[in-house]
Amino acid sequence: MSHSLRIRITVVAALLVACFAVAPALAASSSDQGLVRSYGTNVNVQLGMLVELDAKDPNKVDPLSAGDINNMFGVAISPSDAPITVSGATGTQVYVATSGQYNVLVSNQNGIIKAGDYISISALNGIGMKADDNQPTILGRADADLTTNNIIESSVKVRTDSGNQVVAIGSVPVTIAIAGNPSAGHGTGNLPGFLQIASSNIAARPVPAPRVYAGLAVLLLSAFIAGVILYSGVRGSLMSIGRNPLARHAILGGLSETVLAGVAIFIMGLFAVYLLLKL
Repeated sequence: MSHSLRIRITVVAALLVACFAVAPALAASSSDQGLVRSYGTNVNVQLGMLVELDAKDPNKVDPLSAGDINNMFGVAISPSDAPITVSGATGTQVYVATSGQYNVLVSNQNGIIKAGDYISISALNGIGMKADDNQPTILGRADADLTTNNIIESSVKVRTDSGNQVVAIGSVPVTIAIAGNPSAGHGTGNLPGFLQIASSNIAARPVPAPRVYAGLAVLLLSAFIAGVILYSGVRGSLMSIGRNPLARHAILGGLSETVLAGVAIFIMGLFAVYLLLKL
């Protein structure tokens, strides 16, 4: 074998090894970002908006609304940010990513967003926010904090269930992985599901964790006091009847008053809990 042929074989082998080494990395990168497809639209869809498929035309998208949260589809991105794109529309095109990490428009409607927070849709169409336990679907998790450097609009009025609110809109990178909300039913402040369900049913709205725990403490305290009164009253009455059977009617009358006092204390505790949760 000639010297020049050996060199050629060596070069080809080195190139093959390099290709096999680089190919998995490129494949992983493409897989991480996912395939991006273009869709038509009849409205203004800005980059970073959460979108849903048009109800009348699956080849078109619209900004996602809170009422259609279960139709969450993806995020509008720039085609230059996508590793692989497929053109599926003519006219006005919106490129939609359904996986990968991209910048998403968000608001602080539900509090300041921190890295690791779940992101869902806010009261503003197409704009995300930190997810709460009442939202069944999430877009993914924020990969960075929402800071003043990321704010695009600092004063935007929005109507929520609790009234009008002024919010700021910014952009944060989000790893898109549309799924059910893992925090659903856990309550504000990661409350156990049964506490959140019970408190929300009583107050007809989500209740902050401190109020729920305060109400639970009042309930337990009133139940304890009522129990102690009832126990001591019944025990004392039985002992008195044993010592003086002739005074049975008078002792039972006193026991009735004790029972009423215990029940009254427990009812007052329930009312206090109601006020804590409702107001």
